[in-house]
Amino acid sequence: MIEDRLTKEILNTLLRNGADFSEIFIQRRVF
Repeated sequence: MIEDRLTKEILNTLLRNGADFSEIFIQRRVF
């Protein structure tokens, strides 16, 4: 079940990157 652990880590990193990207996008859009 190592693959499940890797997929979870990848999904978590993608979610974190997505959140950061959305914040940057919102900031650029506001300013």
